[in-house]
Amino acid sequence: MARNNFGLMTRDLAKAGRFALRRACMSKQVSFATAATDAIRWQRFAAYAIDHGVKWMENVSADLVQAYGSELACLTEDGEMKAAYAQNLISAVNTVMNLTTRGHWLSVSPTQCGVPERQHVRRRIPDGYDKAVTASGIQALCDAGMSRAAGVAGLAREFNVRLKEGALLDCRAALRAARKLREVTVVRGTKGGKERVIPVLKSTQIAVLKAAAAIQGTDGCLIPRDQNWSQFRDGEIRAARQLLKVFGISNFRELRAANACERYRDRTGCDAPVFQTARADPSVDRDARLQGAKELGHSRIEITNCYIGGRRK
Repeated sequence: MARNNFGLMTRDLAKAGRFALRRACMSKQVSFATAATDAIRWQRFAAYAIDHGVKWMENVSADLVQAYGSELACLTEDGEMKAAYAQNLISAVNTVMNLTTRGHWLSVSPTQCGVPERQHVRRRIPDGYDKAVTASGIQALCDAGMSRAAGVAGLAREFNVRLKEGALLDCRAALRAARKLREVTVVRGTKGGKERVIPVLKSTQIAVLKAAAAIQGTDGCLIPRDQNWSQFRDGEIRAARQLLKVFGISNFRELRAANACERYRDRTGCDAPVFQTARADPSVDRDARLQGAKELGHSRIEITNCYIGGRRK
């Protein structure tokens, strides 16, 4: 069968999606507003598909959409895209493909791609909470020649840094500050450009910084000097994600959540609410969440629900 974007009268993949939405709008299957916004969102996917050798709708597969979604998941984890927008981008692809295949498309779930829910209360213990498991995963990364990604993973677990923050951290300078001041200031790669100070309270933090500084060598951060952030993320970090999954660590953000739960216990003497054990006094819980939100680099206390579980009703 000739490939012609399901008879949409164009060989341009981006235009084909727009035409499909326009046709659905005329038949009142979708609203004008939905057609307009989804056309823009589809255009982004079309560019991704073409870059990966897919020029026709007939060749768009669930595997391709999942790979696209995984890339969006990376952006949400890095703090470069909101989860809600990433979900909308994937939803637009499902909408267009459903329209063009006349309902024969099996929709791809955003969460299936690793995109987090828009707003959710954590209900399961974070991956990597067991430090022995995390250590095994990090060692496996080193053994596989991904020592820089291993350094980032260690920083996420011990210092609660975002993926990009860890990659851009000058670990040698951070080690000096940790030893002298008992704190590390995160400046580069932060959300909104807001720097924050993370206290150094445990010997394991010093150990992680020492190892990361050795991996960094004479470079200015954990990103190799011949690469930029995007190249490092799409190369070694992407490969590292796949290997960490073997150890039950679904993504780097889970390591942040594990640290947040550990810090909550340090502050309150109780397990984080996600463990569903005895809970801290509400006032103690609130103080711990306020400090936790600050360390996480967020301004809202409610964000802690995503990392440690919900507050007592």
